[in-house]
Amino acid sequence: MKKIDTEQLAGAAQKSFSMARDGRLTTVQQTNMLTQGMRLRASLISALSAEFADSVKQVDEANQQLADLNTWLTETNTAITKIADTIKQATTTASLVEKLLKKAVSVL
Repeated sequence: MKKIDTEQLAGAAQKSFSMARDGRLTTVQQTNMLTQGMRLRASLISALSAEFADSVKQVDEANQQLADLNTWLTETNTAITKIADTIKQATTTASLVEKLLKKAVSVL
């Protein structure tokens, strides 16, 4: 008998809920992540007791997609963090250049 990988499913739901609370996303993106997290969580409850015949290939496909989704969610969160860090660095650099230019203007 085959089972859906409930650990991967739970992880995907949890990561979706985390992203739904991430203020770096737009309100629409947060709402979409919350909706998908709720769908995944609802599926998790059913998947805990579901078993499939070994011949059901869709279970393998679903498990692979769950693993891929977890990777995507992790990579997306990392990318969002990098974007936020890049913006912070750009802000710091722009402020430094502005201060430097003020000194150059005052010298003239």
